[in-house]
Amino acid sequence: MEHLGETLIQLIGSEVCGSTLSLRSDVSISDEFLFELYRIAKAHDVVHIAGSALINNGLLDGSVAENLYRENVYYTAFRYENLQFVLEKVSKVLENAKIPYIPLKGAVIKNLYPQPWMRTGCDIDILVHEEDVDNAAKIITESLGYKHAGKGKHDIQILSTENIYVELHFSLLEEDASPAMAKVLNKVWDHAKPAGGGYRYELDDAMFYFYHIAHMA
Repeated sequence: MEHLGETLIQLIGSEVCGSTLSLRSDVSISDEFLFELYRIAKAHDVVHIAGSALINNGLLDGSVAENLYRENVYYTAFRYENLQFVLEKVSKVLENAKIPYIPLKGAVIKNLYPQPWMRTGCDIDILVHEEDVDNAAKIITESLGYKHAGKGKHDIQILSTENIYVELHFSLLEEDASPAMAKVLNKVWDHAKPAGGGYRYELDDAMFYFYHIAHMA
C-alpha cells in the first residue's frame, strides 16, 4: 500500500506543527488504509497524534477503524493525566522534605507540544543530588506507600500505587557515556536554576538540549 509513511508524516505535521493537512489526491482513506496506517503509527507510538488529526479533519467519520483510533486518543490522554497525578504527588513530597529536584525528559518536553498529552510516556524521571537520593527514595516510599523496585548505576526505581515507575536519578550518565559526555553531564547542577520559589529546579536551555541529544546518542 503506497504513501502510508507520507500520510502519517502529514497527519503528525498538521497536529504538532499546525500545518494545513493536504493529502495526496491519489490517497484513498479506506478502512484497509486506516488499519495499515494504525499498524505503522502504533509501532512508533504516534497513533494518538495521527488519530487526533484524522478526527479533527473528519477522516474517520463512518469508518470501521474509527473506534480504534478514538480509544487510543482517549487512553493516551488518560495515561498523561495519571503521570501528572503521580508527578505532582512526588514533587509535593520532595518539596516538603526540602530536597532539590529536577524533573527530566517527558515531564518537561511535554510542555513543548501543542497539547502536553501528545507527548507519551510510561515513567517519570527526576534528578536529585547523589547525597539525597537514598533519603528521597525512603521519604517517597514511606509517605506515598510506593514500593522500592531496585537501584541501578544511576537511579533508584520506585513503583507507584498507580503502577507508574518513578526513576529517581542521581546521575545523568548512561553506562556507555563517552568521556566528552561525562565532562558536561557531571556539571548538570551548575546549569540548574530554581523553577519558582520552592525546591524544584530546571535546566538551562544549553544543558537541556545537550542532555537530550546525549541521551539519544
